[in-house]
Amino acid sequence: KGALLASIPDERANDLIVSLTESFDRNDNHQIHIGGSEVTENSWAWVDGVTSWNYTNWDGPTDDGCENCLSMLMKNDAWNVRGKWNDVTCNTHTWSYVCSSVVVSKR
Repeated sequence: KGALLASIPDERANDLIVSLTESFDRNDNHQIHIGGSEVTENSWAWVDGVTSWNYTNWDGPTDDGCENCLSMLMKNDAWNVRGKWNDVTCNTHTWSYVCSSVVVSKR
């Protein structure tokens, strides 16, 4: 409850998500959704509205079209490098996703 698709501010966070998703069935989960969104053509932001877009891990050039959401590749093969990012359409995939939330403890 209250979680958003994960923002990835640096390589350490990217590597953490890669390690946490190691057990995913890569036949079913070719890619997973993460929290990037294309605001304007080739201008991206994290959906949390807070994390800076300073780190990127693109697999290749981004598409110049209707691919305005962000995924992380889950396979290592001739076409994919696990942990790299890909721009994808926002409403056509039923892939898994990675979320994050802030935990606040009261004392």
